[in-house]
Amino acid sequence: MSLAQVLVDQLALEYGLVITNTQKLRGGDINEAYRLETATASFFLKYNQYPQGYDMLQTEALGLQQLAATKTIPIPIVYGFGKVEGYHFLLLEDWSGYKAGNSFWPSFGKALASLHQHSAPQFGLSYTNYIASLQQSNTSQEDWPTFYWRARLEPLVRTAVNANLLSKADSLAFDQLATQLDQLFPAAPPALLHGDLWNGNYLISPTGQAGLIDPAIYYGHREMDLAMTRLFGGFSTDFYAAYNEFFPLENEWEDRLALCQLYPLLVHIHLFGGSYVQAVREVLKRYN
Repeated sequence: MSLAQVLVDQLALEYGLVITNTQKLRGGDINEAYRLETATASFFLKYNQYPQGYDMLQTEALGLQQLAATKTIPIPIVYGFGKVEGYHFLLLEDWSGYKAGNSFWPSFGKALASLHQHSAPQFGLSYTNYIASLQQSNTSQEDWPTFYWRARLEPLVRTAVNANLLSKADSLAFDQLATQLDQLFPAAPPALLHGDLWNGNYLISPTGQAGLIDPAIYYGHREMDLAMTRLFGGFSTDFYAAYNEFFPLENEWEDRLALCQLYPLLVHIHLFGGSYVQAVREVLKRYN
């Protein structure tokens, strides 16, 4: 599928891009993605036609800019975002073709640990954003267990039950878990999170270090990011060792990863159907 001419025209009008070649990229389930070449530079473009698509990409741009402002980890430059005739787009710096440096994984772990040291007075965020195409409420709470239940687990559990993706028994099991959350999580200050840190959401930056894309940021418990890295295969052991050396984790943090993974698993139930239900139930069995 070629890039829609209306987008080509808008990029020329708004950013002065005279595109000489386009390359469709694979990988995303939510947006279409292209590498754009001009006579002097290349760019990365993602777009969608969802009703909520403009808000999705606008808050993604805000998240990238907020991560970049910490100066802890490479983030692609955000050139802009917009909409034209039902298309919603985000234009970024292109990071194609770079090679990982020798200390890629240890430097990645240290960089994430540095990011997580950026804090805020409360858990949450000043605006609502998205994880994939799902709206993500970030209403602030003073403690993590309350935020995790009210802003992350409960809304998705209720909508999944209403859509017959989860059963009433599953809902009761989640209610039982909710009464235990303040005993299960150790106290920790709010940490600035990427929010969706699986192995498809980092790239090799021009410096050879890992850089982050596709954020769903908020201030949360830092174990959430680490749990997401483990959900689909995990990162190098050097990554976790460097993180823990730079910003030591609480005892038994690995035992809580499955608890933290309940949120992305619920997201996947909504996006992809019931194939993730059994994984959710296996976690719930530990606490019921």
